[in-house]
Amino acid sequence: MNKRYARIGLLLLLPPAFARAQATGPGVWGARTAALGGTAVTVPDGAWAAANNPAALGEVTQLTIGFQATNQFLLANLNTVGVAAALPVGPQLPAQPVPGVPAVVASRQAPRYGVAGITARRFGNKQYAEQGFGLSYGYRLGTVSVGARVEVVQLSIEGLGSRRAVAASLGGQADILPRKLTFGASLVNLNQARLAPDQDERLPTVLRAGLAYRPSEKVLLLTE
Repeated sequence: MNKRYARIGLLLLLPPAFARAQATGPGVWGARTAALGGTAVTVPDGAWAAANNPAALGEVTQLTIGFQATNQFLLANLNTVGVAAALPVGPQLPAQPVPGVPAVVASRQAPRYGVAGITARRFGNKQYAEQGFGLSYGYRLGTVSVGARVEVVQLSIEGLGSRRAVAASLGGQADILPRKLTFGASLVNLNQARLAPDQDERLPTVLRAGLAYRPSEKVLLLTE
């Protein structure tokens, strides 16, 4: 009986990043997202928005580059490395004041022609590896942000070769209450990309939605 409880406890304690470490799924991009248990669809997280929700790229106001390296259970075969960058296009549009909202919270600015993003990631070792390279674009107009992403995913198995697939994704965010309550959603691999044309083996298609509530400039509540 004690052994049974021990096994259940181990399964419950597995970090969510392990289940989403591979490049074939949405994954966990950035330290902030990892610390929030993978919650990312409503979080403005700089360059990492290029992978988490491209719509949030629209709020990036300067060139931003991020690098991550993660390991699971101290096993060399479970290493993941990734990099992301975001580049605003055009001059910034001044933020509009919002009555009753602190200036620190309301000071969202947006580049005139949106923000372009690039991501790259690798998981695994020589025997089995997953790699992804993606291009993203986000644009913010008033209280609404939209974004799109295209990613090339490659799976390689030693002795069996490799397969590639192209996955397209969409994202959106909208302020229900200006700078207070935000709704976000993303659809990953909306085209249900196949890894093998002669088999029904597809990359995961994932729909995520969530809310972000900011009661003050120092408190952010998230659900996803």
